[in-house]
Amino acid sequence: MSKFVSLLLLGFLTACAGQKIQQRDVAAPDKHQSPQCQAIQVFFNETLNAFQERLDLASADYQREQWKVEANEPGASTQKMSGLFEAYQKVAYDQSVLQKTLNLVKQSAQVESSCVWKQRLVRVQQLLETSILTRDSVVKKEKDNQEKQDLLSNKSNAFRIQLPGETEPVSRALLSKKIGSTEDRSVREKLFKQFNAARAKAWLEYGFRELVKSRNEEARLAGFKNFYEYRFFRNQLDLKNYLNNVQLIKAQLAPKIRKVLRKLADVQGIKKIEAWDLRYLREKSASGDVNELFKQFPESEVMKIASDFYSSLGIDVASYGFQMDLYPRPGKNTHAFAMGIVAPQVAEDGTVKSMPKPDIRFLANLKKPVQWDDISTIIHELGHAIHFGEIRQPISVFRGFGSVETEAIAMTLERMADSQEFLEDILPKYTAVSAENLKPLLEKQEKTVRIEQAFVLLRQVLFSEFERAIYLNPNQDFFQLWAKIFQEYWGIPLQPIYADWDVDHFVMAPVYVQNYAIGILMVQQIFESLMKDFGTAYRSKAIGDKFRSQYFGPGMEFDYLKLTEKFTGRPLTAQSALKLLEGL
Repeated sequence: MSKFVSLLLLGFLTACAGQKIQQRDVAAPDKHQSPQCQAIQVFFNETLNAFQERLDLASADYQREQWKVEANEPGASTQKMSGLFEAYQKVAYDQSVLQKTLNLVKQSAQVESSCVWKQRLVRVQQLLETSILTRDSVVKKEKDNQEKQDLLSNKSNAFRIQLPGETEPVSRALLSKKIGSTEDRSVREKLFKQFNAARAKAWLEYGFRELVKSRNEEARLAGFKNFYEYRFFRNQLDLKNYLNNVQLIKAQLAPKIRKVLRKLADVQGIKKIEAWDLRYLREKSASGDVNELFKQFPESEVMKIASDFYSSLGIDVASYGFQMDLYPRPGKNTHAFAMGIVAPQVAEDGTVKSMPKPDIRFLANLKKPVQWDDISTIIHELGHAIHFGEIRQPISVFRGFGSVETEAIAMTLERMADSQEFLEDILPKYTAVSAENLKPLLEKQEKTVRIEQAFVLLRQVLFSEFERAIYLNPNQDFFQLWAKIFQEYWGIPLQPIYADWDVDHFVMAPVYVQNYAIGILMVQQIFESLMKDFGTAYRSKAIGDKFRSQYFGPGMEFDYLKLTEKFTGRPLTAQSALKLLEGL
């Protein structure tokens, strides 16, 4: 699942860029509040707002250049991007703002608990402590690592493989897609053995192991044991809680998935499952029947299906004016991602101001043959873009969103699009499916969606376990490590020489894949609540209204745990996700 790449998480977290913001909720202090509570509000009005405005401008400059680099636009410069990142760092790591915040937190200990600004100050403390670096050595090392990452990322983006029968070299992502869609098992095996580990080997030549070690050095300079633990802190995640959930998933879900794989292999006449069969079996299980319907579907029509989906929620994709780059070309980033540069600004009455105009961008690589995963990926990535475009947070320091929060809602939207209801509406409209064949396909869909969700959850947990292991011991053999963990999760032996451990996120968005796993826990809980509250998976504009008011609108005012509890009415647990394969 190559979903949100988080290339511009920086921009999403640091809110919007642009011109001076008129605040609705940070106007003159409320005279009914205590003087101490009013002082906190003044701090938001003045100190934090001025800091955020500086941050927005620096973030936007960096993001615009990074877009050019990732889209391989004329004049793009990694050197310029590096300089802009350094300029952003100088603004972002304002230690005086952090210190003033910490001092005010101490001074406000006796402020009345009913003071909403005191509650918001606690959230600001969390955000600033995890985002502002206080040691110059860490700032310098972070910049050095960003430069190493950018160089390796560019080499990885440009990596291509010349496959038999292809007129042009293909990317690693397209190789995986071809292996997963090839019916002839002997051809799958040949492609897998000849090319599957090619980019992983290239990564070592490009310096990936050295990058891992350098990131660990950055973490130690910041006072952490390794980069994995350091990034969990910076991302405001609970490592202990996550690792406990990993063990539950590995112990309870993985054995069930291995049984499902065996059944899928039996259907395809495969006696012994090999590594080159895994994606093929997943494709057949998740959307094999649907994929057949889209074989001749024009890639230029994919956006129409996505727009239909969002329209049923009362969301008009065209109204946001996203800048889009939808088709592959040499040197361009091979994934799909959304980038928010300028967020909507809120007037005093709560309405969105016409200026500055929001700047939200969307990149994809649509190509024939179209598969259902291509369509659901577009719906997923548009979810990120719409999330950013629907933020209605008048407090500038909260105008953005966190990585886990946006992954969860994008995956929820994707889950809704995988529902029987949506397929029932769009398949007759866009494909030649007959009424006779539609019914059994829809009956199968709910089962296959649940299986795929379980596959995705296990896959992301596998990725995160591998990533944690390489930071714990960067000197070990990555190929042997991957083969070992691969067999533990999937129950499929893998010769290390064929190990494709080169997950793009490990370079471009380090220690991020666990967000997908946490997100799926949220998805299952949110989806259950929607079905309970609305009785439909997507045919309701009221669902869109709830997303806007309770999930998109608040921005970063609440963390993922509190946001989930507010939306669903109960604390986030793994219980909903662990029930994915019940009754199958």
